[in-house]
Amino acid sequence: MLRFLRVANIAVIENVEVEFEPGLNLLTGETGSGKSLIVDAVTLLLGERAGVDVLRSREAKGYIEGVFRIEELPEELRARFQEAGVEVGEEIIFRREITAAGRSRIFANDRLVTQALVRAVRPYLVDVYSQGEAPMVLAAGAPLRLLDSFAQAEDVRRRVEELARAYRETERALEELARAEAERLRLLDIYQFQIREIERVRPVLGEDEELGRERALLANAERLFHLAQEAYAELYEDEHSVLRALSRTCRRLEQLREVDERVGSSVELLERARICVEEVAYFLREYREAIRFSPERLAEVEARLAELERVKRKYGPTLREVLETWANLKARYEELSGADLRREQLEHRRRQLEDEYRHAAAELSRRRQQAARALERAVTAELRELAFERGRFQVVLQPVEEFPSPEGAERAEFLVAVNVGEEPRPVAKVASGGELSRLMLALKTVAARWRGPRTLIFDEIDAGIGGRVAEIVGERLRRLGERYQVLCVTHQPQIARFADAHYRVVKEAVGGRTRVRVERLSEAERVEELARMLGGREITETARRHARELIGG
Repeated sequence: MLRFLRVANIAVIENVEVEFEPGLNLLTGETGSGKSLIVDAVTLLLGERAGVDVLRSREAKGYIEGVFRIEELPEELRARFQEAGVEVGEEIIFRREITAAGRSRIFANDRLVTQALVRAVRPYLVDVYSQGEAPMVLAAGAPLRLLDSFAQAEDVRRRVEELARAYRETERALEELARAEAERLRLLDIYQFQIREIERVRPVLGEDEELGRERALLANAERLFHLAQEAYAELYEDEHSVLRALSRTCRRLEQLREVDERVGSSVELLERARICVEEVAYFLREYREAIRFSPERLAEVEARLAELERVKRKYGPTLREVLETWANLKARYEELSGADLRREQLEHRRRQLEDEYRHAAAELSRRRQQAARALERAVTAELRELAFERGRFQVVLQPVEEFPSPEGAERAEFLVAVNVGEEPRPVAKVASGGELSRLMLALKTVAARWRGPRTLIFDEIDAGIGGRVAEIVGERLRRLGERYQVLCVTHQPQIARFADAHYRVVKEAVGGRTRVRVERLSEAERVEELARMLGGREITETARRHARELIGG
């Protein structure tokens, strides 16, 4: 329930505060006085798009504030409010600020919240019918959404939408695979050739360095043998070799040490030198004996190095990079080779989604069929309450060719017969302005029963009606007001007479600027307002008497 509304610097509203009551709240006033601005303010407050043109002229900022009593709110929405830091009790205060710079912010209990959250909660606070809504309600797709809401099948519909979307995405993935097939095969051929080219060489990390050293040895084998032989002879084999000279010197120093101990350290040094020379000589002998000159082996090494150089030039420049390239090529090849498995998985997924979709769509169709008959009975009963004594409302469900349709297996159309002997026809083709207003009131009345407690707002639901029909509509609104809070903008005194709370909207010029004010009417003021609505500019006693009769009747 909307308890309080404050609007400042919006359109021609300078500052308006309104306290609304339970029951039927009526707003009346001259044509163009700004009555619909109050309805617009509520929709703006609850997330309707707003441009800077909604601001009052020459103002930097405008705001709208509303206090709502919360009677029903799903736990999921309560949780979203809590995530935003908003504690939701029995009441919630929304405030929207709009600046001339184009910025717009919405607060809930003084905490900044997103417009998406406010739009999500709006259906649980208000249900608005404005003059332009009827075509939207009757447009393609809208009857089906209303029927699903009546059937309380939104959860099944969401499931159908999700499955249809997933099916389409799977189909697109399969189509993309098909389009990419030629390129995939081309790349597979390239990768396979490159992998085999590397694998034929079978490079080993560090192999080129080892072979390079071996090639250097093989290419210089004869020279190395002679050098090693000469060095070995000079150290060990010759008659005057270094080792023999050191041995003789060591013996002489031993003899000196027998006489003079000071020579002892020199003997030890020379002995160590002799041992080192002996070790070098042994190494040179083994080194010399290990040298083998093999033109065949040199040719093998040269050929192997040439192979390695070719793959390094193409995939290197080092063997490490060649091996990394090979690993990457293998991974790409396996990934592309797995496309067949991917296709099988996608085709299995598509079949699975199709089965699930058909099952969910069948359940949705079953609920729609049941709800359609119940909605027909309920709306037909309401139409007869609204002076369509022989009126009939019909919901026609027709299969759709699209598969899978996000809306399910059928589309819905509303038909109505408003005159005796007529067959039901599409609403847009048979309903006049006044008839359409009553049909919308019937739909909104029925909708209120299953949607639960919220504020029903009607902006000129009386378009195209008057006299007895207007009184019937007013009586229906009064009865609605016994169960729900109703806000209604009207030009009809036959409707205004039923108000539980009556407000007059006045446009006036003050200080060279236009502004709007809203005033709660007393009983005496109500008589004057209804008399104005009955009689026009000049209020006569006859009009006042008629107004009193309407209010008292």
